[in-house]
Amino acid sequence: MWLSEGSLGVDEGPSSRKFVINLTMKDDHGPMVRSCELIGKGFRNRTSFGKETALDSVFVKEVANGLRECLEDIGHETKVISFHDFSIETPGLVLSGAHMMVNC
Repeated sequence: MWLSEGSLGVDEGPSSRKFVINLTMKDDHGPMVRSCELIGKGFRNRTSFGKETALDSVFVKEVANGLRECLEDIGHETKVISFHDFSIETPGLVLSGAHMMVNC
């Protein structure tokens, strides 16, 4: 999984698929989703939102809460962070191995 500007992405390992979430962080709101993108071998599928949308409005509770945990204490500096132990599991979905690119 990747997160830049915030974008959060999950690399799904051997399948070589990535799920990318483009977020904005504002002090007066929590993280807001701008777009989500699934990238695989030979395809790319992107969903963009007309306005920034709250995590809970885009993802099921378990995924939204897991993403929020990744975003805690990221600070206000430009950096790249890897969460090798990151894992979210819900019926029919496993996201693991998050990488975050923070652009402040």
